[in-house]
Amino acid sequence: MPIITNETNEKSKDNLSSAITFAVCGVAGIVILLLNDFGILHLFNTQGSAGVFVNIVLGAMFLIFFGIAFICFRSSKTLQSTAQKEIERDTRILAWLQENISKEQIDAACDDSLAEEMKYFQRSNFIQEAILQEFNNLEPEMIESVSDNYIEQLYPPKC
Repeated sequence: MPIITNETNEKSKDNLSSAITFAVCGVAGIVILLLNDFGILHLFNTQGSAGVFVNIVLGAMFLIFFGIAFICFRSSKTLQSTAQKEIERDTRILAWLQENISKEQIDAACDDSLAEEMKYFQRSNFIQEAILQEFNNLEPEMIESVSDNYIEQLYPPKC
């Protein structure tokens, strides 16, 4: 069975990547700011009111980075949970297709006079209708995605 991926899973990974990036930038920024304040680095002037203002603005910016990282981590967790449920559902539907819809049934529903590229659409329609009859209340995009996965499994691309 092919590995099932979905958009929600990709969004979860993107959010996790963003969270890590913001957290690392926040930590690095705070460390550089502190090293500059203690005189170890000399990147900008920390003397006088301008120096205090720079410290406040940069410190606030790096703390905001931590806040964004937290929000992205939390969003990633939520999306990962949703993605896992979607993958389980797609796996269940693919398993049902494997048990109940054979390649021979699909081929019998297709017009043999059509080019191979055009048969794809007939195969897809046949599978989508079978899914709709067995599993109601599914989004059309999800049905199309599962149908495409099953077609790729039965009819691997010829290179």
